[in-house]
Amino acid sequence: MQFVRRVRMEALLGRLPAPEPPAEFRLVPWRDNLIEEHAAAKRDAFAEEPDSLLFPALATVRGCRALMADIARQPLFLPEATWLAVRRSDLFDEPAGGAAVGTIQGLGGGRGVGAIQNVGVVPECRGLGLGRALLVRSLYGFAQRGYRRVYLEVTADNARALTLYRSVGFRPVRTLYKPLKGETAGV
Repeated sequence: MQFVRRVRMEALLGRLPAPEPPAEFRLVPWRDNLIEEHAAAKRDAFAEEPDSLLFPALATVRGCRALMADIARQPLFLPEATWLAVRRSDLFDEPAGGAAVGTIQGLGGGRGVGAIQNVGVVPECRGLGLGRALLVRSLYGFAQRGYRRVYLEVTADNARALTLYRSVGFRPVRTLYKPLKGETAGV
């Protein structure tokens, strides 16, 4: 059996930078009718990544839809910490107002500690500041609900994500080893 090394990181919610997305994008707060957009963005962000081997649901829209529905049903689901990044658009028939290119979800927890789930940006939009904007906006949502600390997990060899998380105050607190469930990315 193969294992993937993951890092649990935590941040204290003190002073937060402004959650400014790049001009050609906007952040859309959680609404129940956006579950399909969150699922599509999540699948497009993770399907070809190693995380889809660890969490096979991330490899398909159907799996991501089920995952989003499960997250949104959780008693401690935090809509304030759940956001969608979209391209700005003049199209009025799209519920989010543009193509979904990033997603983040938040769950509450005990003792003032929240959990960030599935920070994802589609490959063609990485490196533009969307991940940072989603992350910071989510942290504001946790702070608005009274949370003092937030954690997340990241695959240890995802250098870009580790750099992003450190840049907004996350610090490694634990190393975990999780068994691989899939065979190849994109299956």
